[in-house]
Amino acid sequence: MADINEALFNRLSNFAGLSALVAARIYPVVAPPSPTFGLVTYTKISGARVNSLSGASGLARPRFQIDSYSIISMTEARAIAKQVRLALDGWRGTYSGVKVGQCLLDNERDLTELDNEPRLFRVSQDYLIHHTE
Repeated sequence: MADINEALFNRLSNFAGLSALVAARIYPVVAPPSPTFGLVTYTKISGARVNSLSGASGLARPRFQIDSYSIISMTEARAIAKQVRLALDGWRGTYSGVKVGQCLLDNERDLTELDNEPRLFRVSQDYLIHHTE
C-alpha cells in the first residue's frame, strides 16, 4: 500500500539540490545517535482526513514538520531549508504510488539549541500535503 511518508522521503532524497548538501542524511522523526551534519528530519505532526456528508473521501492533508540542521551556522541550516522548500513547496504529482494534489509551506522558523554539544542550528518548516490514500 502506498504511503505518504515513503513518497515524502523519496521526493526529498531524490532532489539534487538537497542531496548536494545532506547526501542521504534524511531521517524520519529523529536522527541516529552521533549523526553527521547537515541533515534533515521529517515528522508527521497531524493527520487530518477530508470527509464529506457521505463519509470518508479518501483524501488526506497531514501536516509534516521538516527540520534542517547544521552544526556550522544558521546560514548553512537556512541553505538546507531552502532546498527543502524548493523540493516541496508546490509539489504535486504521483510519487511512490501516492497522488499528491498539492504541498504548501505553511510556516517556517529559525531555532537554535546552543546548550547542546555540538551547538545545533535548525530551521523548522511545516508543510501541508494534500494527497489521496
